[in-house]
This record gives sequence, C-alpha cells and structure tokens, in this order.
Amino acid sequence: MHDTEQYEELVIPLEGQGELRIPGREPLPLAPGVVAYAPPNTTHDVANVGPTVFRYVFVAAPVR
Repeated sequence: MHDTEQYEELVIPLEGQGELRIPGREPLPLAPGVVAYAPPNTTHDVANVGPTVFRYVFVAAPVR
C-alpha cells in the first residue's frame, strides 16, 4: 500500500491479471486493455492475482 499524496496515478496493464485495491472499495480487475486511475491522496495497492507475471506501467503526475 502506498499513498498518491499530491499525485494522480494511471495503471496501464501490459500482461497478466491484477487488481487495483483501494481500502473501502471493491477491487478493480486489471488486464491488458484496461486503464485504472488512482486519484490524489488515495491509499492503494496493485496486486498480481493471476498464475503468471503481472506487468504494468504506472504514470504519476502532480495535480496543479
């Protein structure tokens, strides 16, 4: 788990299966073709939930 603080974050899956986990919300399934968003000041985690490697790119940008 980590906090985005003043950044917003995109999670872009490349292969495998994962989840974006934000406390108090249902996990969001992640797979290639899905892009997930974590808003600023949000504690979250990205987890591998499949039988293979889960690869993804995340992009963080400061909120202005």
